Amino acid sequence: MSGTTDKVKGRVKEAVGALANDKSLKREGKMDQAAGAVKDAVDGAIDTVTHAGRRTKVAGKTDTLKGRVKEAAGALVNDKSLKRKGQIDQAAGAVKDAIGGAIDSVKRAVTGHRR
Repeated sequence: MSGTTDKVKGRVKEAVGALANDKSLKREGKMDQAAGAVKDAVDGAIDTVTHAGRRTKVAGKTDTLKGRVKEAAGALVNDKSLKRKGQIDQAAGAVKDAIGGAIDSVKRAVTGHRR
């Protein structure tokens, strides 16, 4: 069940418990609402991690491509400094890409998702 569903179910139980003067049902409704809030918070955290992994991987790919262009330009005009900067950008891009991949792996391990 989703967090929203648990929260709605909990509100209904709490309201019925209040109307029927059933403290146990009212308390159960409050616990369902709390469980729903926790599920929503976990889902939000997972979404945040997913987006962070994607952003990091995109930044890595961008840096790698930028580095390849710089390295090629440096080689073309015989500029060793530009060529070296391109190699550094490629290395930084590879690191960012690896970090993004690691973030995705952790997310999959925590959530059990393969995607």
